[in-house]
Amino acid sequence: MNMDMIINEASKYLNIKRDILLSRDRTDKAAKARQILYKVLTMFGKTSTQIGEKLQRDHSSVIVGLGKVERNEELFNKALYLYHLCYDKDDEIEQRVQKRLLFDRIKRLINEGKEGEIENTHENKEIIFKIKHGAQKKVPDYKHSTYRTIYL
Repeated sequence: MNMDMIINEASKYLNIKRDILLSRDRTDKAAKARQILYKVLTMFGKTSTQIGEKLQRDHSSVIVGLGKVERNEELFNKALYLYHLCYDKDDEIEQRVQKRLLFDRIKRLINEGKEGEIENTHENKEIIFKIKHGAQKKVPDYKHSTYRTIYL
């Protein structure tokens, strides 16, 4: 999950505008939200330098903010919860991408006349049904002097 997506999730979860998270606002709410965000971003493997550049802060400010989260159980628990929200969303995105790749692969095999190469699973049968009952087009097959159906 990229930093922008994490910032957007933090904004929603912490009920603070994205602009305020990225601003120089030093109110308690903004500062704590930013500190929670620092922790989540480090949990996703970002360095203090990367976080500082993205949030227009010096890396040492990020380190100080991380220390405050580590010492405050409430902030730490919010960071942990937000991390899990982002992680689950990242997993959902990955699953959708994998499903789309499978859909495209099956459609390509059908259009190439290689339907027999598709593994016979319930999920694949559902995908084949959706493809065959979706948009289609007749195109000339010059090799066999006929028309064939392709699925869009």
